[in-house]
Amino acid sequence: MNRLRVLALLPALVVIVAAALGPTLAPQPADRPVGIPFADPSSDAWLGADRLGRDVLSHLLYGGWGLLLLAAVIAVLVTVVACVLGAVAALRQRVGTLIESATDFAMLVPVVLGILLVLTSWPDAGVYGLIAMAMMFGVPYCARVFAAAASGVAASGYVEAARASGESLPHLVFREVVPNLREVFAAQLGLRFVEAVYLVSTASFLHLPTTLGTGNWAVMVRDNASGILLNPWSVLAPSIAIAIVAVSVNLAVTEFGRGTRGSVDAVSVRQSADPEDRPGPAQNSTPNDAGAEPNSSAARTARLPVALGGGANGAHPASNVSAGAEAATDAAHPDGFGVAGSADGLSDIEPPVGPDSAVASNRARPMHDSSTGDEPDPIVVVDGLSVRGLSGHELVGPLSFRMSPGTITALTGPSGSGKTTVMRALLGQLPSGAPRAAGTVEVAGHEVFALDSATLRRFRRTEITYVGQDPGSALNPLMRVRTLLAEVARDRSEPALLEAVRAVGLSAEHLRRRPGELSGGQQRRVALARALVRRTDVLVLDEPLAGLHGALRSEIASLLVGLAKHGTTILLSGHDTAAIHTIADQVIEVGTHAAAPGLTLPSPATHESNGFRPATGPSPEAADRGDVDGGSSHSAVEHSRPPIVFRASGINASIGKRRVLADIDLALTAGSALAVVGASGAGKTTLARVIAGLRAADGGALTLADRSIELGGRRRIGRGDGIQLVPQNPMSALNPRRTVAQTLGRPLRRIGGVPKNAAPQRITELLDAVELHPALAARYPHELSGGQRQRVALARALAAEPSVLICDEITSALDHATAASIMGLLDRIRAERGTALLVITHDMTLVAGHCAELVVLDHGRIVESGRTAEVLANPVEQATHDLLV
Repeated sequence: MNRLRVLALLPALVVIVAAALGPTLAPQPADRPVGIPFADPSSDAWLGADRLGRDVLSHLLYGGWGLLLLAAVIAVLVTVVACVLGAVAALRQRVGTLIESATDFAMLVPVVLGILLVLTSWPDAGVYGLIAMAMMFGVPYCARVFAAAASGVAASGYVEAARASGESLPHLVFREVVPNLREVFAAQLGLRFVEAVYLVSTASFLHLPTTLGTGNWAVMVRDNASGILLNPWSVLAPSIAIAIVAVSVNLAVTEFGRGTRGSVDAVSVRQSADPEDRPGPAQNSTPNDAGAEPNSSAARTARLPVALGGGANGAHPASNVSAGAEAATDAAHPDGFGVAGSADGLSDIEPPVGPDSAVASNRARPMHDSSTGDEPDPIVVVDGLSVRGLSGHELVGPLSFRMSPGTITALTGPSGSGKTTVMRALLGQLPSGAPRAAGTVEVAGHEVFALDSATLRRFRRTEITYVGQDPGSALNPLMRVRTLLAEVARDRSEPALLEAVRAVGLSAEHLRRRPGELSGGQQRRVALARALVRRTDVLVLDEPLAGLHGALRSEIASLLVGLAKHGTTILLSGHDTAAIHTIADQVIEVGTHAAAPGLTLPSPATHESNGFRPATGPSPEAADRGDVDGGSSHSAVEHSRPPIVFRASGINASIGKRRVLADIDLALTAGSALAVVGASGAGKTTLARVIAGLRAADGGALTLADRSIELGGRRRIGRGDGIQLVPQNPMSALNPRRTVAQTLGRPLRRIGGVPKNAAPQRITELLDAVELHPALAARYPHELSGGQRQRVALARALAAEPSVLICDEITSALDHATAASIMGLLDRIRAERGTALLVITHDMTLVAGHCAELVVLDHGRIVESGRTAEVLANPVEQATHDLLV
């Protein structure tokens, strides 16, 4: 506990301890007169006497415990009940609606007035009546706060995985959601305690029967108010005691909230898939005395906006989108919505040379003055950055690079190499507890680690924008997209917001949706739109092309190229090396795979336009089996195959009045692998959630091994049914409060019926099945790499011995080597266990290499299906062509 926390909490602790021990510390009995009424302080009565001649100090020591105990009881009851109700509301929409109605009703009557009316008409209620009334009026408000906080937890991958495995509502509430609301619980408990102190004091002051003990501080204030001029301490002493408790607890709650959350502000720094990249407090050093800020927001706002994307003139020769497509992008944005760039100067990085250097050498740099031959000064300078973990192991470094205005720099490397750590360093934030061993980071003229807290927050608001690897976690699930954009936009007008969503490939209709109504790819685009509307000179994007289909990936890449051409400096990371090399001016490989630390690689100009190139074709095992029927009415060719173990027929689903799935038919045989592909928003994840039992469907039927399965989100409460889901994001897929052993032990005991004493051995076997070392069982998710987390999520699903395994974009956040390893592992599992796989992905190379058959979704319908090799070789529908761009 740091010194500031101790100082914030110390006054309240002193008063509370004094109140609790008061009767034993009091020099006189509380009711014994020691002098004349309102006598001045003396050696016998340090604070003088009250209206009955009693020692004020003794009465003060006797009167505190009752008030504080009653306030604590009220605070605990209100907070606990509200926390549980809020968690239930986040998991059950009807309960949430009921809580909102109760809150609206409670708002009609002021709390004190309501309690006054009840207790005056029910004088025998006493303390119990006050507690009941406090809960009646306090719980709805507090529950709404918890419901808002719990909604993000309830939408996380580990909660969905628990629901898909048949966990009961009490388990979801008390084991999955509530433990991850600790910070909110602590803050609310402190606030409710302060509120309860005031409430009990007010009730006592109004002569309501609410006293525990012979009297309390509020009664002292009431009874001695007439003598405040004779002996002020008779009134001031209890008033100051109440104020100290209230103010000190509020300060302590605020300080503890800052400590647990770190210096997170509008940048919305979130968790990522890299193991070292945990959110932590900003590392502040000596304050910056420079005074004026270069590239101030006022100066930048005065600039004329420029169009997003480039036209035919000055087109980026390295773009992975054709000139015609780029021109079409410009035509779609006639209003000139854009991001202004910096006018600062030049890079010390030598231009790449050789036959593969065309991209970097031909890259349009509008800030470059060709007439003078000078290059612009770098806007980002990372010099010798080295970061070490608490154990002394090196997380990153040493790493050095520079970025000129209007350029794109890409970080590549395997999962866990520290890419996200480097990107967050530009924001002045390092992993929790990780010291900056050496080096400096300068952005837009600021040495970020030397900024004081206020300057650092202003820097993050005005100079730099960060979009994390899991952008969905940065979107408030209760807000509509319009509000999410408007809260950070410089221009909040409707045309500007429309232009922002159109720039990232979304329609105006998406402005009315909430994050829960968007696909993963659509959430990623909304997060990017939020970054664009802030109009900062430096844009930091962690995996911006992950989880997007081919055509959209090209569009987003073209958008980034257009932003850079107009002055925005972009640092991005990614595993799609072909796309990255096509758009980046410099590529920096981070981690052990680099030839040297911080090696800068030229961007080759010979890459194809993100083209689809099947590497190996379908796996031999899949081809020999003649895998799955891609849809009963859509399969082009019938093959002799094992009996069907799972079938979905006529699946229909809607969100509001919008149909998102229509007449979906598909089937799986034992050991088969069927790919479900399509553009973002086509309905892939909705289909997976319907099959997994996480959401209701409007109609259709599911059959597993000739057994009918109920459609709907409540079908598996309390039991498993042979279908397991592996969620998309490996970080959010695991409960951060649980070790790997705890994560795997639950399904083993509940579904597998494994005795507690046999669980460790079975956990070791599961880890071995997914090629992880048994020592990892004691680790928490943040101590694992992205690939390790994905394997643990897979092991958890396998613990339930499923017949069908649904894999939702499980390789999108992984580097190619790790993704290939995961898919090879799945091939082995389905061969050994006969598990059928339903693979949802945008990676068509992965589909060609591991799935013998596929179905293509477009706007909720199957538009094409059949043998993978045949469909990809001769696509008929435009939706299929778009995936192969």
